[in-house]
Parts: sequence; structure tokens; C-alpha cells
Amino acid sequence: MTRQLGFRYVWIDSLCIIQGSKEDWDNEAPMMNKVYRNAFLTLGAMASPHGYGGLFRSRDPEMTSLCQFKLRTEDAGDIECLMVISDFWEREVRHAPLSQRAWVVQERILAPRSLYFGESQLYWECRQHHACELFPDGIPLEFMSDIKEPQAVDVVSVKAFEATLRRFNKADPEDDHSDDGEVPWVPRQYESPYELWNDILESYAKCALTKPQDKLVAISGVVKDFANAVGDEYLAGLWRKNLINGLLWVAKDQRAPMSSPPTVRPETYRAPSWSWASIDAPGTKGQACERDLYGDYIQVLEVHVEPRADDPTGELKHACLHLQGQLVKTRHKPAFHLEFPCFGTFIPDMEEMEGEDFFCLPLREQVIGEKPYIRGLVLAPCPEEGKDRRSFCDKCLGKDLYIRVGTFDSELGDPLKYLGMRKPRDWEDWGDESDHLWFNQDTPMSDFVII
Repeated sequence: MTRQLGFRYVWIDSLCIIQGSKEDWDNEAPMMNKVYRNAFLTLGAMASPHGYGGLFRSRDPEMTSLCQFKLRTEDAGDIECLMVISDFWEREVRHAPLSQRAWVVQERILAPRSLYFGESQLYWECRQHHACELFPDGIPLEFMSDIKEPQAVDVVSVKAFEATLRRFNKADPEDDHSDDGEVPWVPRQYESPYELWNDILESYAKCALTKPQDKLVAISGVVKDFANAVGDEYLAGLWRKNLINGLLWVAKDQRAPMSSPPTVRPETYRAPSWSWASIDAPGTKGQACERDLYGDYIQVLEVHVEPRADDPTGELKHACLHLQGQLVKTRHKPAFHLEFPCFGTFIPDMEEMEGEDFFCLPLREQVIGEKPYIRGLVLAPCPEEGKDRRSFCDKCLGKDLYIRVGTFDSELGDPLKYLGMRKPRDWEDWGDESDHLWFNQDTPMSDFVII
């Protein structure tokens, strides 16, 4: 195939990286962004369920021909029509077996042009164009469900990666590349580069990894390009300039069905509990961006991140977050999703939560539909029996250590008022006490560490 296309060399990760060699992997993994960014063409076996399935499939040739016919109407006469299965892109590219692999997310985002071998036809994707054998001159947008419906986040929706990063490029703000002819369409106009990052994160979280420890490594190529363009520092999956907002990621969309796959925390340390990379949750998404949030209820004193090797975007040895804020003690009722009638909503990161004592940490305020909210984290003291499975550094010694167990939001009245709400006198009329949260309005500010 490589020679038929007129090239001399092909790069295949399983052949070009020494399999089973940790040393070679540590050297090659940080360069993945350069491999795909500088490739002339990327080939993808979209329909193959594994690495041995090959590019080609037995197919019906008629599937690559448009069925043309005339439709006779009373008012408009004969109308030229085409008959085609409308969801071919969604079925054969967006939901293809290859697209469910986490490593492919950055491959599709970074590769300048890709040729996909689908179940019934070939597909082309680049910064300018989407085409297939049915529509060699360009696939009409009405057949690209992920572009037609921007709310259906998919890697194709973030093919605006190039255009968006150019708009926010800190390294070269004068060069907007307006004459290079690339990216004639942008499916979504992001107001912030971190909105783009949230979409990437949501797409990435839905995909599977053969090796769970690759959670940070498999997206590091995109991270490097993003960091260079926006001039920000990557901190264990979050961004320094958007750190407080970034902490508000959720492990499960509140609108998702209760039958969604459970979240899993790997046995081996991978990331701090405050990072989305610490768990495997297909429903992970960034909660909000800076345009939606305001007010600072905490102060970031220090962030310490220690990578296992030289690549700060790869595997981690340790990371901790030193904060100053108001820890409000509360309790919870075991369930994945709780709505408190007098307070708000609590979304745990895991179905099974460690410990019995929990603390709400307010982070930011938000207004949705003229209704004020307060959003924050739910923390638990780091249990003694679990400390041997966690990673520590000298900066953690002598500190009050906590782990993140979920997020909360308050949706009633003035957020500040409800954070200081006391138990009402007519308590008997409020029902079961375990369903409600009551806060001590005199809770002091304290310094602590989340690991």
C-alpha cells in the first residue's frame, strides 16, 4: 500500500517501537505528536477490531455508487434525487472500532491528512476536506452528524483544533495564516481554548486503553501542541491558567442514564485524585469554562507535579495541590447521584466512596438562567489504610491530606447565604436528616493538600 501510494517509508508503532522495552517506550512516546504532525498521510483500518485485521474488507460495490432517480411532483415537476444511507460517516468513521481506541483521538487531531479504510468504502479527512467514494468532491454537511449537531461532541468536531489554536496562539499572534487555505469550515466557534480542551477531554474519555497506565501518555501529543499555542502549563491533566475551573470536571453527566458504565480507579497510581486521569469514566467531561464562572473561594498556594521521566505530559510519579479554602464538613447518603432538596446536587466520582467524613470545598459561582449556583469539590480525609497506595512527596509531610471524591453544586437562593445556612427550627417538617446538608457559617479558612 505504501509503495502504491508513491512513498518509500511507513511508520507503524508496533514495528518502530521495540515491544516490551520500557526504555525505548519512554524515548518514543513523547515524540508521538511529531510523528503524526509530520506524516504526509496517515492510514487507518477503521473497520478492523484489532491490530491484525488489516485494511481491506469484502464489500458490496453498489455501496460506493449513488442511487439517482427522479421524483415527480405536482408543483415542482420532476426533481432529481439521490438515495443514500444517511449515517454512513457516523457508522463507519465516528463509531468505527478504531475510533473507540484512545490513542486514535490524538492521531486524528494531529494528522494533517488521513485515509480511512471503512466497512464499505474509503474515507478522506484533512484540515480542508471530508470525502468518500460516494462523495469524492466532499461529503455534504448534512451527512456529517457530528458537524451538523455540535452538541454531539466527537473528534471530528475538534478538527477545528488548528483553527481554534491559531486564534489563541500566544507564540505568534500576528500570524493568523489567513492565506493558507486551510479549515474553510469551523463546526464550533470556541470563545476560549479551554472550551476546545473540554471537548477533546470528553471525546478522549469515551475511548478505551489497552494499558490503563497510558491514560496521560496517549493524549500527550495534543497536550504539547495545545500548551505551545496557548502558552500554558500542563498540570497532571489540567491547565494552570484554568486550574480552578478545571478542577470542576465530573465523572458522569447528570443527564446520563443510571445504567452507564461504572467508573474505575486503577490499582496502580496514575494521577492525583483531583485529576480526571485518576479514574476511568466514559462520561468524564469538563464542567464549565471561565466565561461561565466567577468569584474565587480558594487560593492556590502551590502545585507540585513530578513526572516519572523527562516528559511533563506523560506518566506521573506524584502530584499534589496545596490550597487555602473553607472546608465545610458534611455527610452523604450512599448513591451515585444525589439531589439534596434544600441544597443542591452531589455527584460522586466513584460508586464506592472511601471514608465516612466528607467536606465541601466551594470553588466558584455560576449563574444559569438567572439562578445563582455555587460549585465546588467534595473531599474526604486521606484514609490511613489507603496511604500505601498513594504517592507522596516531602511537600506533603505534616499537612492535612485529602482526596477528591466528587463535586457539588448549590442551586437555591444566594449561594453565600446557603453556605452559612443553619438547621431550621421546624426541622421535623424537612424530612429525613440524611438527605440534607447543613453548614456551619463560622467555618474558618484552612490550608490543606489534595493528593
